[in-house]
Amino acid sequence: MLIAVCAGYLLVLMDYSVVNVSLHTIQQRFGAAADGLQWTVNAYEILFGALLLPAGFLADRCGHRRVLIGGLVLFGLASAGMVTSDRIGEVIAWRVLMGVGGSAIPVTTLAVLQSVPSLAGALRPVSLWAAMPGASFALGPIFGGACAGSWGWWAPFLVNLPLALVCALVVGRYAADSPRIRAAKLDWPGVLLVISSVGMLLLAVSRSGAVSWLDLSVAGPVCISAGLAVCLVKVELKHKTPVLDLRLFRDRLFAAGTACVALAFFSLAGAIFLVPAYLQVIRGQAVFEASLSIVGLACGSAPGSLLAGRVQRRFGPRIAGMTAMVTLAAGLGGFAAMGSATSLPSTWLWFVLAGAGFGMTGAVSTPLTMSSVPLTRVGTATGTATLTRTVSSALSVALLGTVCSFDDRASIAALREFRTALWITAGTAAAGAFVAASYFPRKGSPWLLSGSCSPSSSPSWPHGSGAASPPR
Repeated sequence: MLIAVCAGYLLVLMDYSVVNVSLHTIQQRFGAAADGLQWTVNAYEILFGALLLPAGFLADRCGHRRVLIGGLVLFGLASAGMVTSDRIGEVIAWRVLMGVGGSAIPVTTLAVLQSVPSLAGALRPVSLWAAMPGASFALGPIFGGACAGSWGWWAPFLVNLPLALVCALVVGRYAADSPRIRAAKLDWPGVLLVISSVGMLLLAVSRSGAVSWLDLSVAGPVCISAGLAVCLVKVELKHKTPVLDLRLFRDRLFAAGTACVALAFFSLAGAIFLVPAYLQVIRGQAVFEASLSIVGLACGSAPGSLLAGRVQRRFGPRIAGMTAMVTLAAGLGGFAAMGSATSLPSTWLWFVLAGAGFGMTGAVSTPLTMSSVPLTRVGTATGTATLTRTVSSALSVALLGTVCSFDDRASIAALREFRTALWITAGTAAAGAFVAASYFPRKGSPWLLSGSCSPSSSPSWPHGSGAASPPR
């Protein structure tokens, strides 16, 4: 059950990057223009990000197990449908359906894990689940390159079908139905505002790499997204069961854990975007050779996630969270100190160190975040946290891309910009260490994952009176 849930989660995360290695082949196969290739990537990212919150809200109403199975089946069938495409428009349409199905998986997998009695309340399963984003950063391009190089551009998507269906069968066989909010009124205004606001923001971010932020195609969607976000906040504050539950952020544990994960994603996403370009432009490596260096990230992420549980039990969440963010900052600082003649083993070392810090951050922050959430709202809470880190990753790539752009200029100027951008990521990770030091509980503090995310728990908030009035 644990393998199936983590594998399904890993599949949808890898599809962020698995298509990138096949873009050139897709262009030759369909004669696609640049905007067609761009939408091949953006269609999945925008739908995936925009539907996270609605998918989590739907899971809380209809059952996490049902929504997870439906998401896996739709994701697998849409992936296989890519093989039947005859035009680039059909490829984009299938990618849209993949994004719709994929959005249901991150927001339900953690709740489904907690429905298994032998896994409920345990830190190790959550640590493994939290390690999947770090692993996907490294495995996505390698998996896509290996499949596409051996068979064709369509191979990575065809492989998704049997894997997704097997995961769905295992979940259907072993997962239990979780408590649902049966009497909740569907928050249609909130759903539409979330989809519109997040979709506009991600659309603007996807365009920012090609044109200036002041261009109408970027500035327009940003302004529209901001206006819709203001309306969303006003609507959600009045709704009894909102799709975006802003009350969650009034709880110190949820807010601090979500902030640390978002800062970690912002830091690492920028590094993964810039370091391979550094290796190609400054060091003269081939594309595939440069992408292999990211394997060090997975080599550090998984052990870091498992180590986090021991550190947390020995020293408490506060020390574990600080250690995680400082380790991540140290790895990113190592990248910032690299020069034009830095040895390649050093690059691997910094990726391993950054991966270990990233894995530890997720493994410590995720249980802390969900410890204050009743099981009936895990879908909404997970969707909120996942959306936060998705947006932070997208903004990192867009903003740091304006700081450092590798082009045909002198390598000295490019290296200077690269170092500036990486010092920004290291500083962001250091800010996460400050958040952990200030707001994470010390050892012995009364917080328990099993106290709020187990099927038998009541919808109460730690350190407070009840779910209707969470503590500030």
